[in-house]
Amino acid sequence: MTEPSITQPELRAALQREQQALEALRVAEGRLAEVQSLAKIGSWELDLSTNALWWSDEIYRMFEIDPKQFGASYEAFLRSVHPEDRDAVNLAYAESVAAKAVYDVVHRLLMPDGRIKYVRELARTVYDDRGLPVRSAGTVQDITERRLAQEQAFAQERRFRSLIEHSSDLIIVFRPDGSVSILNAAFETMLGLRAEDWLGKSVFGLIWPEDVARTQALFARSLAAPGEAIPWQLRVRHADGTWRWLEGTGTNRVADPTIGGTVLNCRDITERKRAEEALRESEERLRQAVRVSHIGIFDHDHLTDTIYWSPRQREIYGWDPDAPVTLADFIGLVHPEDAQRIGEAVRRAHDPSGDGVWDVEHRIIRRDGSVRWLIERSQTFFGGEGAPRPVRTVGAVIDITEAKLAEQALRLKDQAIATSLNGVGIADPDGRIVYVNPAFLRLFGHASDADVLGKTPLDFADPETTRQFLEELRARGACQRELVARRQDGTTFDVLVSANTVRDANGEIVSLMASFLDVSEAKRLQAQLLHSQKMESVGRLAGGVAHDFNNLLTVIKGYLELALSGLHPRDPLYHDLSEANTAADSAAALTQQLLAFSRKQIINPQVLSLNDVITRVRKMLPRLLGEDIELRTVLAPALGRVRFDPGQSEQILINLAVNARDAMPEGGKLAIETANTSFDAAYARDHPEVQPGDYVMLAVSDTGSGMSDDVKAHLFEPFFTTKGPGRGTGLGLAMILGAVSQNGGRIEVDSEPGHGTTFKIYLPRVHEAAVEAWPEPRAAHWRGTETILLVEDDEAVRSLAVRVLVQHGYAVHAFRDGTSAMHAVAGMTEPLHLLITDVVMPEMNGPAMAQRIRELRPAIRVLFTSGYTDNVIVHHGVLAEGVEFLPKPYSPESLARRVREVLDEPGR
Repeated sequence: MTEPSITQPELRAALQREQQALEALRVAEGRLAEVQSLAKIGSWELDLSTNALWWSDEIYRMFEIDPKQFGASYEAFLRSVHPEDRDAVNLAYAESVAAKAVYDVVHRLLMPDGRIKYVRELARTVYDDRGLPVRSAGTVQDITERRLAQEQAFAQERRFRSLIEHSSDLIIVFRPDGSVSILNAAFETMLGLRAEDWLGKSVFGLIWPEDVARTQALFARSLAAPGEAIPWQLRVRHADGTWRWLEGTGTNRVADPTIGGTVLNCRDITERKRAEEALRESEERLRQAVRVSHIGIFDHDHLTDTIYWSPRQREIYGWDPDAPVTLADFIGLVHPEDAQRIGEAVRRAHDPSGDGVWDVEHRIIRRDGSVRWLIERSQTFFGGEGAPRPVRTVGAVIDITEAKLAEQALRLKDQAIATSLNGVGIADPDGRIVYVNPAFLRLFGHASDADVLGKTPLDFADPETTRQFLEELRARGACQRELVARRQDGTTFDVLVSANTVRDANGEIVSLMASFLDVSEAKRLQAQLLHSQKMESVGRLAGGVAHDFNNLLTVIKGYLELALSGLHPRDPLYHDLSEANTAADSAAALTQQLLAFSRKQIINPQVLSLNDVITRVRKMLPRLLGEDIELRTVLAPALGRVRFDPGQSEQILINLAVNARDAMPEGGKLAIETANTSFDAAYARDHPEVQPGDYVMLAVSDTGSGMSDDVKAHLFEPFFTTKGPGRGTGLGLAMILGAVSQNGGRIEVDSEPGHGTTFKIYLPRVHEAAVEAWPEPRAAHWRGTETILLVEDDEAVRSLAVRVLVQHGYAVHAFRDGTSAMHAVAGMTEPLHLLITDVVMPEMNGPAMAQRIRELRPAIRVLFTSGYTDNVIVHHGVLAEGVEFLPKPYSPESLARRVREVLDEPGR
């Protein structure tokens, strides 16, 4: 058969297809070569029958061999292999061929210039039907960069572990599941725990319970944010059971093959935390101070001359929130007394030759008129072209008004401590004195605090008692006790010590503070008070007895005088009744002495001159003193006046004169002297019973036997007397003390055995005119025809009063109590001119009844009678102004006279 002929078009088409296939093959080979070049992979093929070796171009480049100089041969390959790796490479290839296994070897190449490359070879051997190797083909990949990166990573890991082991910080590496993979030696140093005991375990059990949830959240956050350094702070239990504060950062390094977890780097901040806790209170005070201070901020742009004030700055200056501010506005608010100083400070701050710093304290007057104290601190910055000039000033303002007031108050407190009349001392925790005020030095008799500082309280009082006091003070924190203290000169005195401890935030004692009060005088006064209270009890008893006794004396004297008025003086009975009446007068006088001593007598003080009283009494004194006693009076020519009961003043003079006479049985001299005097505040401080002011002094001096200190201590006690039996009641001086005290005065006694006695009576001076006495009405004028309402609960006194008043022509309606009297008055139509009532009565007292009677009869006059009253119509024994009074016991004559006086008194 003849072969079919190929036409020209078919030939061209076939050639075109072959060219296209060749082109596609070239493209594929190019792409493969490009991929191998990018991956740094070369390919080779070895014909084992001919030992012919084929290399791709990438291997030439990889081995840095010139294909023109060196062809592809196994010898050329071995020359490129590092000498130390050649035997291993040959052995590995031979073993792979023999085992029909994949040849997979990593080895080094030695470059012509001495550099080293790392390559990885992968190959497979092809066998014939007999199982003999015929051809090997494989690839070579340059892994130098990856191998170097691995070595660098290994080195980095070694360095990392070295840093971990030698770090003073605690370093923990957590796996993502929370278990520990790495712990350094600081774990044991910091927490006292063995690291190997916790590897592979969770350490969350060591964390303070309140910190666990927060720590777990931070751990989760670190897992979600690789590479981010997250701050940690937590408390961890030490092996000894205590808790330690740790602080550090946690960073997720899971992607780092050398770490593979979250690294927690911690420092022990326990001591810092303790310090922070110790400073907590002071920091809190500082924060409060900052909040309270509310610092104002200002910024002055000199180039545009605009000023910014923060809202707090405007508030400090009392400036409108939105109003503009100029430098002139600021200067205008400065206090006038500070304006010149502030102007100079501004000029200095704006002077380029200076540092531009302004730190000044001054006052401002805000628009509302209030004055505030400020501290301003600022910095002026200079610049501009040419000569430097101010371009900007920024600063802050602090309102220190409250601080100024507090400083003033603190200064006053310091001054108060320094000027306190009480001794004040401060000691350190060991009891060594670090401060005393001047009063302490005066109290203990030291001239300088150098004599005291560094000593302990044991040096100033009984050591054993003081030691007990200090132990109690430290245990209780506050203590008060009376101690016997010792002055520098060795004398002792009673001191009341009030002390307390001052503690810090941790409760530790930092100082001991105490005040010292000399109570020696107070104890003496307390003893006097107890004595006075005893005398007061006696006085109350005497007053109660006098009340009833005066009623009896009123009846006794009344009927005695009525009986005497009906007898002829020559009648034998007249003499007997006169003696009885004299005895009744003595009893009445004794009763008045009891009331005077108890300060329960009712007095009617008048403005008078003691010179007039002395002049009047002097006429009768020679008869009382006798011819062997020389009487001398020295009366101040311009003597001030006093407010005193005239009868009491005469009685005091007579009693003192009689006592002086009895002290001079062999005769002597008696001097009565008056003078004006004054007591200032300093004297009053040393004599608490004295009020500062002007006084009139009455002095009675004798040259008699004088008195011992023991006698003077009991001198004013009732019933105390040095006279023999029947020569004195012992009430005279008690009466004088009661009368003087009742009138706001005081008595001083100066006496020594054999050197006589001086009584000095001080009465408050008044600046009023003396009262002129009303002329006493004659007995013929004691009668009247008016209608009198008599209320007296004592039947005998009531009967006597009715008889006397009726005898003197008056119409009398008598009642035993106020209730019956009021009922009767309500039904009466006749006029009532005078109400005579006892002050103290059952159910309703006299003043209350008189008030209600006056509501019914406004024109009626009232005369009170009583032998004793308890501040019903008097205040401290002084008759109330405008009150008419007749003391019991009264005689028929005195009753008739007093009734007439009240009825005839002008203006009523």
